[in-house]
Amino acid sequence: MYWRCAIGSAENYGGSEGRTGAFLLGFVMGGLVGMGIGMLQAPHSGEETWQMIEDRVRRLEEQADEMGDRLSEGVEQVQEKVEQTVKEGSEKA
Repeated sequence: MYWRCAIGSAENYGGSEGRTGAFLLGFVMGGLVGMGIGMLQAPHSGEETWQMIEDRVRRLEEQADEMGDRLSEGVEQVQEKVEQTVKEGSEKA
């Protein structure tokens, strides 16, 4: 009942808009409570967590670079094959 009094009823806010506002308030409150619990239960300090995130991002960047290089090599190989096929086709014609 307290929340209903603090937020008010849907009629006080013009119908369904009040319910949307109440939902959003509950959503934000839940997120804040969850964040607080997560911070209290975290196995590492904030600095250690940020360092782990930075390391992970660095590894992902390296992997993306490697995949990009392999993709470029594959595109070059396909391009060479297409050019060779076109050349052979034009020689036969």
